[in-house]
Amino acid sequence: MYSKTVVILFLLAALALNFGGVAKSGVVSAFKSTIEIVAYPVEWLSFSGINSIGRFFSFVASVRGLAEENWKIKEENDFLKAELLRVEALAGENSAMRRAYSMRPRRAMREVILSQIISRPHDLWNSYLVIDCGKNLGIYPGATVLSFNGLVGRVIEVGRFSSKVRMIPDFKSTVSVRTAKSRIEALAVGDGSATVKLMYVPSGTRILIGEEVQVSASSDLLPGVMVGHIFKISGNERSLFREVEVLPSVNFSRLDFVYVVKE
Repeated sequence: MYSKTVVILFLLAALALNFGGVAKSGVVSAFKSTIEIVAYPVEWLSFSGINSIGRFFSFVASVRGLAEENWKIKEENDFLKAELLRVEALAGENSAMRRAYSMRPRRAMREVILSQIISRPHDLWNSYLVIDCGKNLGIYPGATVLSFNGLVGRVIEVGRFSSKVRMIPDFKSTVSVRTAKSRIEALAVGDGSATVKLMYVPSGTRILIGEEVQVSASSDLLPGVMVGHIFKISGNERSLFREVEVLPSVNFSRLDFVYVVKE
């Protein structure tokens, strides 16, 4: 209601101003001037409205274009992230392979095959590994398996392209060993724990905590390979044998590659 009143007053004022000069310019000129004065604001508003609508649709189109461009950039970014993760994984695997090859033990008259671990148990009741070489590379049951830090175990089953390795902490694992300094022969037996037990160590023998334990020459495994270090000694002089525990030199939970030694 207020806007209508303003328009009417505006028209009346325009008429009054123009008809005031009727005597000089005539009725037609005054009427023409009045129409121009009244029509100009309406024309200006109409033209501005059309321009505003045009600008609005241009803005909507530009926003849509930016959204599509942003989506394409996001897809490219996700793809590049996935490629980066894949390259980093390959680089890590290649680095591990290079380290393993650089640390490969060299034994005269024996072939050493580098093998990757492809499966391992999730508990200590089944201390074994599955490696990615088998009959295709001439692997056989009983072959010695070791890491750069020492003895891992022995091959117990061989498939066409894979083999099963029993680690020394396993309940069924037994290895003939000898202490490095005191030269005591014993039998290392696994019990599913983090240590290995030495059996048949006479109570009168002199052995020391921290002494190195190696595979004995009487063993069917590769002799001289480190098994671990003496961790605990218990038992009294009245006992026939002493209770000795050995901490393996290999961290079995962090193994990625092992060496299979063929005669």
